[in-house]
Amino acid sequence: RSTDLPGIVARLVRTRERKGKRATLTGAAVAVRRYHAGITASTIAGAVCAVVEIDHLDRAEQERRYAALSTATGLRWALQVFSGGKSVHAYLAFDRILQPSDPLRLEIAHLLMACLEGDTAISDPGRLMRLPGYDGPDRQQPVLQADATAHYKPEEIRDRLLRYAGALGVQDVERVVDLLRTAKRLEDRGADPALVARLR
Repeated sequence: RSTDLPGIVARLVRTRERKGKRATLTGAAVAVRRYHAGITASTIAGAVCAVVEIDHLDRAEQERRYAALSTATGLRWALQVFSGGKSVHAYLAFDRILQPSDPLRLEIAHLLMACLEGDTAISDPGRLMRLPGYDGPDRQQPVLQADATAHYKPEEIRDRLLRYAGALGVQDVERVVDLLRTAKRLEDRGADPALVARLR
């Protein structure tokens, strides 16, 4: 479809600068491909997994939280991929395909966010995640863990995460997700880190 390529790249640069980061040619290419391909929630046919990303904590703490969730719930991660920058993306595989609009898919996504302080943008079905093993010109994104036998009924994942959330003291998952969204927006706008930390 027709695209405003200069506009796409300009938005990318502004967003990266606002976050105090450098815009790369690879990032620009990905932004253009995503826009040109028209990848949105409405074009996703189904979800085969739940995905979570923690992008505000160091890698060691991310991996500790993923391991703690797995130990407490018995859920094994089907895949973990390092972004090559600062975050580890983790996947819980379903034993069947869920429709993007299925409330169960969103409930699981929100539970993962609330339990791990995950990135709230991940609930968007059209969100592009790291391709496992992607070897880009600016940074490698290796697979850290892969388990093809780890797949569960979505209802089982939901139930186990609900119990884990309760054990963590999370009583209102949607309230926690709203606070995480607010914290992310404030962080992106350069707000006081102490205020952002209190919201999280």
